[in-house]
Amino acid sequence: MSDQNPAELHLPKIRKLLFGIFLILVAQVIYFAQDIVMPLMLGILVAFTLSPLVRLGRRMGIPEWISALLVMSSFGLVVALVLYTLSGPFTELVNSAPEIKAALSQKLSSVQSHLQSLQRASEEAAEVTGQSGDGGGAEKVVVDGPPVFTGLASTVAGSLGQIAIALFLALFILSIGKLFYEGIVKMAPTLTDKKIAVRILYDVEKEVSRYLLTITVINVCLGCAIGVALWFYGMSTPFLWGAIAALLNFLPYIGAVIGALGIGLTAIAEFPTLATALGAPLIYYALTAVEGNIITPLLLGRRLEMNVVAVFVSVVVWAWMWGFAGALMAVPILVILKVMSDNINSMKSFGNFLAAPVHDEERAAAETEPDDPPAKATSGDAV
Repeated sequence: MSDQNPAELHLPKIRKLLFGIFLILVAQVIYFAQDIVMPLMLGILVAFTLSPLVRLGRRMGIPEWISALLVMSSFGLVVALVLYTLSGPFTELVNSAPEIKAALSQKLSSVQSHLQSLQRASEEAAEVTGQSGDGGGAEKVVVDGPPVFTGLASTVAGSLGQIAIALFLALFILSIGKLFYEGIVKMAPTLTDKKIAVRILYDVEKEVSRYLLTITVINVCLGCAIGVALWFYGMSTPFLWGAIAALLNFLPYIGAVIGALGIGLTAIAEFPTLATALGAPLIYYALTAVEGNIITPLLLGRRLEMNVVAVFVSVVVWAWMWGFAGALMAVPILVILKVMSDNINSMKSFGNFLAAPVHDEERAAAETEPDDPPAKATSGDAV
């Protein structure tokens, strides 16, 4: 008969339960404190992305704080210049929203008539069955809501404030350089844990900066290509749509659908026939398909490929918690979790789930490769 304490038998279950409670509490904090947590996370991602440039300046003999100030000033100037350049076309698009709505209503009148016929038929069927759902004859009061863009100014002001917080945090992280990493490493209790913490920090920095810099360059090129193509096609404000396409392309899978839908609705209002209007979203979707299936996998390689299900769930969850900004940061956060899972044995199974499925040919090639040397194999000890 075992002399083990009964409480020790349930210890693994207790640990899993406590870990689940911890995750729930973290999710609650992330959701309800998003005005604080979101700009902090954005600032960390920006710092990780621009850290190679600061390190390059340090190798050239430029002090870190000066290099960080130059990099962040240049980054902020580029963002401000892009926003200022696009403010005119964006204002024009916003002002033309009523005309676009009227044109859509006119050109889609046949579809609208069919929908109204269906609605009348359903109302008649409800009256026959006595389920009219009118609340006992209660009058329906229709309250005219505010215009679509009434709260746009306050939303933009709040977003600019959060962006400013993120940029200042990134500036502080980049200016102190190694001190930020050293402060995190010192919290690890043992020497092995410190080594793993250092490896995780530098791997996260390398992978996140590589991913975000590469994706940003790809999306900018994609936006320029879409803008030029729509300009040749005769679309109004083509380069604004190119900028929107570049921004939406940070959203895997759903960004292209949203962009094609927006361009399609605008094109229906602008072009004389539906056949010519469909050319604009087809151009948009064709270019994004080439980018997503050929260019991005070629430049990023298989190392940063993710499980499609994990990416989709991550985008949905972060969009639910933080809105559009959360959806934009979903994949970089997933990259951070993937790097941590690759370096911590207790998270290996989660890392395997995040990784892209391995095809039979790749698995066979991996099995024929020689094993790693012992020094490398033991570098990923569990925390």
